[in-house]
Amino acid sequence: MLAAGGAKKSADYFNAALVFQHGSTPEEIERAHQLALKAVELDGKNRGARWLAAASFDRKLMYEGKPQKYCTQYKADATGHQKLWAVDPATTDAERAEWNVPTLAEAKGREAMMDAMMHGH
Repeated sequence: MLAAGGAKKSADYFNAALVFQHGSTPEEIERAHQLALKAVELDGKNRGARWLAAASFDRKLMYEGKPQKYCTQYKADATGHQKLWAVDPATTDAERAEWNVPTLAEAKGREAMMDAMMHGH
């Protein structure tokens, strides 16, 4: 669809980005990020695209072994417990709100909730 020029609307780019977000290579994640940014450019009110632009950026940082900005990525530790990937302390909750992602406190709450669901705590 992309190669044929079939993507025209924000939703088209968002859907394509969602496919690439589930890829397994840094290149696929970067493509997801670029497509999500295009979706935001076409419709700044597309909250899903804003979230996906942030999530794909965070996933890219995670693949690079760097702290994330937007609190969207979790990873199981050696014991199988879900942990929020390291977070860049310079990123503010106001910045996160602009991209439709949780605050740091909300993300930590989700970490605890996911861990409790998986391990019955």
